[in-house]
Amino acid sequence: MHSFDVIVVGGGIAGLVAARELAREGATVAVLEARSRWGGRIASRRSPASGPAVELGAEFIHGRPAETLTLLEEAGVTLSPIGTSQIEMTDQGLAPANDFFDDVEKALDSVAAEPLPDRSFAEWLAASRLDPRVATRALSYVEGFYASSAERIGTAGLAREQKAASDRGDAMYRTIEGYGALVDHLVASAKSVILRPSTVVNTVRWSGSEVRVAAETPGGSYVCRSRRAIITLPLGVLRARGDQPFGVHFDPGLDEKVRQACLLDPGVARRVVLEFARPFWRGKRDRTGRPLEDLGFLHAPGAEVPVFWTNYPDDAPRLTGWAGGPRAARWPHHAFADAACSTLARAFGVSPNEVKRELVAAHTHDWAADPHTRGTYSYALVGGADAPQRLAEPVEDVLFFAGEATHFEGELGTVAAAIATGYRAAHEVLHASDALARDLPRSGVDRDRACR
Repeated sequence: MHSFDVIVVGGGIAGLVAARELAREGATVAVLEARSRWGGRIASRRSPASGPAVELGAEFIHGRPAETLTLLEEAGVTLSPIGTSQIEMTDQGLAPANDFFDDVEKALDSVAAEPLPDRSFAEWLAASRLDPRVATRALSYVEGFYASSAERIGTAGLAREQKAASDRGDAMYRTIEGYGALVDHLVASAKSVILRPSTVVNTVRWSGSEVRVAAETPGGSYVCRSRRAIITLPLGVLRARGDQPFGVHFDPGLDEKVRQACLLDPGVARRVVLEFARPFWRGKRDRTGRPLEDLGFLHAPGAEVPVFWTNYPDDAPRLTGWAGGPRAARWPHHAFADAACSTLARAFGVSPNEVKRELVAAHTHDWAADPHTRGTYSYALVGGADAPQRLAEPVEDVLFFAGEATHFEGELGTVAAAIATGYRAAHEVLHASDALARDLPRSGVDRDRACR
């Protein structure tokens, strides 16, 4: 049986960060990942055409999160601000919409001002006195951005997210090389970590002094043990039963963790990256006559695909279509690219066939159907605002938890959240009240730097 100080279950960004941090403190660490690749819901692909990486998962950096920016700088990854010029599809044609996010912020600031009693956003919206345009934009944004249903997402959780958004600012960036470059850097720099991809954990047995993990690999069964374990399973997998594909059986069971996980939802979103022979939209104008040369976002509230974005300021002829919540759920994965082309045709006043004639490739991934994720990213249901904190709490100083769903300071669903919780879980393990914390050699690293 293989023995380690710490076993990390899950090789997404949170697990890789935690493992590297622990190894730098002298711990022997193994990361067990079911996929054949690293990075979890970070999935960057190089396009056959020139241009920036195609992101099938995480793409944006919201604000300037310190942990994320430090790692990106260390990895030599270049940031680019995103285009902020916006238009909106209306019955009267394409209208300037640079006030779109201002309207959304107005609505969400109102939610943050009265977070209690916790109720669904749909219920709050119905009782609000918002201007109809503001209400429509807010509904489209909340369901899209949070990959949620307005009937299920809670106002208390939304209020926490909005307060964090106000603190971090409204700047948004993307990486030119792709988020996958950060994953590659973490893997390459975790030199003393045992990295085991294609290792499907099926059982975690734990007691007050030991964790035993049983897994399956292409070469057969794999069993290992440790004094501590960090669980970084995506929310949808953590909620899955142990007898479901890629579900994990815990012995003793984690009934309270599952209960808290069920107060969150992994969300449903559809994304399609459409690559065209040329950026045909740049020859268009909005109804005021302004050309769309610097277009950042196209909003289409109520349409099949309610938002698109370009790669501006990069000139890649690419549009990414996105739908979250109920709109995403109603579209079969294979039909979403057609729905996106139909929406674009309506927006630009051409036929769907004209759009498709310009189409070179369509890239997508169905995260909801992916058994390794079972959803997109997390949001708090009504009554679930405190669930991330409860989900993050260690169990008997033996099991520790990381991943975006365990971030309780208003960054659910983001890479920044996953990175911060990876550092936090490593810190908790290093300070656990047993021999592991006392016996490990000290490297002089300030473990408190990532704890918030």
